[in-house]
Amino acid sequence: MVYDPFAGCGTTLLEASLLGRPSVGTDNNSVAILVSRAKTAKYSPATIDDLRAFSSRLGRLLPKTKTQRKLIPNNKNFLYWFSEEVLDRLSALKSLILAESKPVRTMLMAVFSSIIVRVSYQDSDTRYAKIERIVKPADVDRTFKAKLDDVLSRLPETVTPGRAPVSVKQADARNVPFIKPGSVSLIVTSPPYLNAYDYHNYHRQRIHWIDGNVDYARDIEIGSHDEFTKPNATPDQYFIDMDACFSEWARVLRTGG
Repeated sequence: MVYDPFAGCGTTLLEASLLGRPSVGTDNNSVAILVSRAKTAKYSPATIDDLRAFSSRLGRLLPKTKTQRKLIPNNKNFLYWFSEEVLDRLSALKSLILAESKPVRTMLMAVFSSIIVRVSYQDSDTRYAKIERIVKPADVDRTFKAKLDDVLSRLPETVTPGRAPVSVKQADARNVPFIKPGSVSLIVTSPPYLNAYDYHNYHRQRIHWIDGNVDYARDIEIGSHDEFTKPNATPDQYFIDMDACFSEWARVLRTGG
């Protein structure tokens, strides 16, 4: 069993699965959970064909799909971050995605989440600031299809026999009671950076669009940019939190792991 406490986009989990090793990953961020589940799902040639068919018919269907206001997140700041016509198009695209079944829907939602910042007024995935730019509904269509086609070019590599199961859980790495004591052979992870990457803010728009929980990601974030940029902040709490992580990992790691 391989465990990644800060699973991020699921690379460790996928590689473990491809090597025939069962794995479990945790993360507090809804976007990370979605992407990890999409990346590690077991796809068949038939499901890949379904994804290709979705891509092929998208250009014909999306411009004719009605706005689904109920799918636009109820957020008072959205008109600050998105043009109204882009909100309408994103809601229409999401409605088409939700009509699909898993694992096709999971992958399409992950691709959908990946384009949100690019069609918003947020500067980038690493800068939470508004910039002035023109974004049109056609940009939503083009950006989504380009990303989906890129994924489809690489997805067949994951269709191999003997893949091991993967479990992805949204959880706090300091407390993972669902992992049995002594059940993990190897922990591979990249811990959160102290005061370097504002995870919940950079991903805020994406979390809203996939119906995730921004408050959960913010409140249990380790090394939070918000917390450690306050006047007179010290790094002490970061090391206390990481110490709690190591204590929990010692519990789940087998002797000699």
